[in-house]
Amino acid sequence: AVVSPQSTGAYLPQVAPCCNTHDVCYGTCGSGKASCDVQFRECLGRVCGSAEQVVRAVGGKFDVREMCDAAVNGVHAVVQTGGCPAYRTAQKEACVCASGPSEL
Repeated sequence: AVVSPQSTGAYLPQVAPCCNTHDVCYGTCGSGKASCDVQFRECLGRVCGSAEQVVRAVGGKFDVREMCDAAVNGVHAVVQTGGCPAYRTAQKEACVCASGPSEL
């Protein structure tokens, strides 16, 4: 599912690029699901680092990193355990083999 920047909040570091890159990875023929999921988790982790910097820059006093890391772990668990149907569908659509003789 494509995530729009508007749906993630104007003042929060954007997670949309992570989600969209994850979708592209799933839809790339031959990509491994586990590899796509690890890349997704790493991208979200970088978003947490950015969020932490923003909170510090505005004088925030709470530990956004701990909360953000917990959210990343939860989202990653969801794609690890529930992402198989989306991965299979994306791979089926992406991996189209030509039938019949080659036209080279």
